[in-house]
Amino acid sequence: GQRNKFQRGFRKKPTQSEETQTIKKVNVLLNKMSPLNVPKIIEGVLLELKFYPHLTNIVTESILEKAILQNTYCPHYVDLIIELIKVHDVKHILGTLLTQFKEKYITNEYMDSGADTGTSASTGPEKNAQEKYDDFCKKNKLKDYLMGYAILIVQLYNKKLVNLNYINMIINLLLNKLYYTDMEDIDTNREKLDLVENNVFCIHKIFTTIKRKEELRGFLKKIDILLEKKKYKPKLRFKMMDIKEL
Repeated sequence: GQRNKFQRGFRKKPTQSEETQTIKKVNVLLNKMSPLNVPKIIEGVLLELKFYPHLTNIVTESILEKAILQNTYCPHYVDLIIELIKVHDVKHILGTLLTQFKEKYITNEYMDSGADTGTSASTGPEKNAQEKYDDFCKKNKLKDYLMGYAILIVQLYNKKLVNLNYINMIINLLLNKLYYTDMEDIDTNREKLDLVENNVFCIHKIFTTIKRKEELRGFLKKIDILLEKKKYKPKLRFKMMDIKEL
C-alpha cells in the first residue's frame, strides 16, 4: 500500500489544510489587486484553482464580496469573474450569490429602519462616546456596502453577466425608499438625511456608470414625482435633475 503512492499517475487526495492554504493564497492575491497588476492577479488566481477547481464557488463569492467592499477596483474584480467563467463556468452561481448579498448589504437595518433610528435612539438609554463612535462607523460601512453593491450590479450588467432585472430591482428599491421616507424632520434628523443623501448618490452613480442609459428611461416619471412631492435640499434636487439629464 505504501509503494502504490509512488506509482506513476498516483494523485494524493487534497487535505483540508491544503484547501485552506489555497483559499488563503487566493485572498492574499485579491488583496494586492490594483490597476497595474490585474493580469498577474488573474493568472495567479487561475493557477491556484488549477488543482482545486472545486473551490471555485468559494473563491467567486470572495471576489464578489471584495468588489462590494473595495468598489474602486470593482471593474477589475469583474474582469477576474469573466476569466473564471471562461475556465470554470461560474456564471450559474452569480444570481444566487447576488441574491444573498442583497439580503446582507441592501435589505439590512440601515435601509429598513435608518430613517427611524434617530427617534428610537432617543427613547433608549444614553450611549457613551465609544458606543456612539461604533454606531457611526457601522453606519458608514453600511452606506459603503450599499454603494458597492450598486456599482457591482452595474459593472456586471455592462459586461452582460446579468440582465436588466437586477438594475431595475436596485433602482426601484432606492426610489421607493426615497418616496416613503417622511421629509418633515429632515433638517433635524441626521440619520434620515444621511439615508436620503446616500440613496440619491447611489442612484446617480448607477446612471453615470451604466453604458446603455436609454434603458433606464422608464424611471424618469418616478424621479419627476419625487421632485414634485419631496422638499429636497438644493444639492439633492440638483443631483436628481442631473439624473434626468443623463
